Amino acid sequence: MRVDHRISDKATLLTRFSLNQINGPVTNPDQTAIDPSFGVNFFDHQRNATVKYSRTITPRLSFVTAFSYIRSTPFFPTINHGGPGAQLR
Repeated sequence: MRVDHRISDKATLLTRFSLNQINGPVTNPDQTAIDPSFGVNFFDHQRNATVKYSRTITPRLSFVTAFSYIRSTPFFPTINHGGPGAQLR
């Protein structure tokens, strides 16, 4: 979502927010040729927010202030849900 607002003839405000939910397997083509079931599942929740204020002081001088926030929280679920003491088979 993005909103542009013209405050006056000399001032503008831009705001933007995006949310992206990514999930899927990460695969290695060399490994999948040996074992087609090979792949690492992942989930990534990405967020981005921006606020930008621009003001024209004179035709040759302008003022810009911007603030941005980015967060990415990747998660790789484990196949072995038995915990650290679980036996591998």
